[in-house]
Amino acid sequence: MKQPKILDDALKVLTGAIDSTMALRQQLVHQGRLLSQKLINRLDVVPRSELEVVKSMAAQARLEQQKLQERLDQLEQHLKQSMITKLPDDKLDI
Repeated sequence: MKQPKILDDALKVLTGAIDSTMALRQQLVHQGRLLSQKLINRLDVVPRSELEVVKSMAAQARLEQQKLQERLDQLEQHLKQSMITKLPDDKLDI
């Protein structure tokens, strides 16, 4: 049985409204992304990739600093031991 003309017309209007709503939604999402990107650019935010590089560099620098501190401690200990064995007892004032 064929649908009445009024139902066909209502269905066409409803389909058009849904299509228009979807197009409007897509446009709003697109405009929102553009606006947020402009805002981020104005805030001068560091990109995540650059942040990760700097974090890696900082971790490497901390590791290197720890190694150097350990080496310095060893050298100081060696120097103290060396001074103790070479100085007479009355000159030991460390």
